[in-house]
Amino acid sequence: MSTAARLFFGFVVGALAVLLVHQLTIWGLSRVGVAAVSLFPMRANLPWAISATAQQAVIGGLWGLLYILIWDRWGRYGVLRSALFGAGFGLIGPAMVLWIVWPLIWGTPLFGGGSMGRIAVVALTAVVFGIGLAWLVQLINGFMRHASR
Repeated sequence: MSTAARLFFGFVVGALAVLLVHQLTIWGLSRVGVAAVSLFPMRANLPWAISATAQQAVIGGLWGLLYILIWDRWGRYGVLRSALFGAGFGLIGPAMVLWIVWPLIWGTPLFGGGSMGRIAVVALTAVVFGIGLAWLVQLINGFMRHASR
């Protein structure tokens, strides 16, 4: 697969991981009463004038780009190793950005203001997003490999 096709694949799978895995995690957490977050929010947020769900899908696609660039090196071998790699990716990548980078940009407190509940929700959703991303990449890549034979 060419580099452009791999990057497109990573973007699409990252967006799908947000729409399928991340949103289902949010739904589950809201049903349990842990997080008061709406499922598939359609309200347009700044800085873009598109729905929050579309923004999250684009950001997930960008994470998918990064994931696919490093996936060949470490995350490719087996379901369990892929899940561990995805969990680490989600915790190191998206969670750290939500805990450190976004608060620095928007002038809000780091690590959710030290709220253990917020830290745990972000960590859980990021880890589940990473595992879902890893498994979707494995699954779709396997189908593509099998179909090309």
